This record gives sequence, structure tokens and C-alpha cells, in this order.
Amino acid sequence: MRNMERWRRRAWIGLSLGMLAGLGCRSLDRSTNDWAAVDLTEPGWQIQQGQAVWRPSTDATEWVGDLLLAGHEDGRFWVVFSKNPIVLVTARRDGPHWRVEWPVRRRIESGEGASPPDQLWLYWAEQMTEQMAERNGWPITRDTEERVVSERPSDVWEWAQPQPGHWVLLHRVRGERLEGYLE
Repeated sequence: MRNMERWRRRAWIGLSLGMLAGLGCRSLDRSTNDWAAVDLTEPGWQIQQGQAVWRPSTDATEWVGDLLLAGHEDGRFWVVFSKNPIVLVTARRDGPHWRVEWPVRRRIESGEGASPPDQLWLYWAEQMTEQMAERNGWPITRDTEERVVSERPSDVWEWAQPQPGHWVLLHRVRGERLEGYLE
């Protein structure tokens, strides 16, 4: 009887500690991943909308959806790719911080400084917002020298713009592809 009571007490303590540790990790995760909402009514934003076809890899299913690109004159951007009513991907840069989220997969990648060279959504948004800045006469703002788009390795991406507003981006190794247009 005494051993059974001791076992229950240990199990209860272990369960309690496990739950506290889980809650602590969850709150840590949320605090590092929560970003302020984007206010597109704030001065300095330009918004473009269009359609795109995204293929995550060579053998993956293609997704056709709506694409929104919001670029700010200070270098921030926000991208949303959705198949109404589902948001498939969001990508964002705010100062030196970047984040890509796949809500359906419950997956988030984020970091600071240069974005990963093989991250399609960040690379595409950096290319497009740089063109947006040139068209609007905005200064091209970069938080670090590592972020200079033209210095990225050209052996990873194939970028084409067959017509104004129409673009194709292909990852040469894994076959990820994004093609579409913006108005």
C-alpha cells in the first residue's frame, strides 16, 4: 500500500512538472513568434494583387490561388498566398526580421538578418519589392549587406519575367516553382 501511494505521488509530480514545462515551452514559442499585425492603411504601403500557381517541389501538387504583395517604402513587405478561404502561405520582413508561415501545416520559419537563400517566398518578395521601390522612386533599404538580392547565388534560382507583371521563379534543385502575375 505504501509503495502504491509513493508511486502515485511520483506520477502526479512528474505529470505536473511535464505540464508546466510544456506550457513554458509553448509560451516561449508564442512570444518569439508573435508579430504585430500589419496595418496596410499606414502611409507608405503599396499593394499589388494577382494570381499565382505554386508547386512546392517537382513531384508535388500545384496550388492555384490569390496572391497579395504589400511593400512599404522603408523595406518592409508582407505576402499572402491563399486559396479562398484558406491561407496557404504568408511571408513577411520587418526590419532585420523575417518570417514565413504555412498555417495549414502549422509550420513557421523565422529569423533575423539575411533570409535563407533557398526560401522561395522571401526571395520572390525581395525581388518584387525591389522592383516596386524602383518604380516608385523609393530608396532601396537593406538592413544588412547580406540581404542584397543581386548577391544571392544564381545557381539556386532561375528568375524570368516574360512580360511586364508576369514572372516565373524556379528552384533548380528541388523544382519548387512560383508563376503568376500582379496588377
